Amino acid sequence: PVAKCFSNFFGNIDTIPTVLNDLLQLNFYNLANDSWRLVINSTVGIVGFFDVAQHIGLKPNVEDLGLTFARWGWSNSTYLVIPFLGPTTFRDGLAWPINYQYLTIYPRIYPINFRYSLYGFGLVVKRADLLRFQSVFEQAAVDKYVFMRDAYLQRRHYLIERNKAPHHDS
Repeated sequence: PVAKCFSNFFGNIDTIPTVLNDLLQLNFYNLANDSWRLVINSTVGIVGFFDVAQHIGLKPNVEDLGLTFARWGWSNSTYLVIPFLGPTTFRDGLAWPINYQYLTIYPRIYPINFRYSLYGFGLVVKRADLLRFQSVFEQAAVDKYVFMRDAYLQRRHYLIERNKAPHHDS
């Protein structure tokens, strides 16, 4: 339960760049959904520790600058693995620091020690969320690199294709 609260909290923080990317993509359906999720979870959900918005039918959505670049026409990109960050594409890897600097709240958090502590704790929480998939990865992967690459690229392809619809459910 406590781990879920922290996962919800960081998911709520990550809704800010999602909302901004909805706007950059001119996806007003998701913009409304994600904006309301942010407002409701930040207030009624006690700064996001509780995902109240999902219980009233506002489904979580994830958008990032890599998906925005794809929406703008940069669909295919070279796959690569960045040490400590994991699988990505050239497009998504290029988008990550821009997304962090201009679309997240982290660069605006002071003192700097608190900023990096919060961001680092968020990475630990996200990694902990992925541990539930570890056994599937270990059992299903004949070649772990190929399995991870294909899973990552399939997921990104799905998200890019999903964004081509007038509006979509996550």
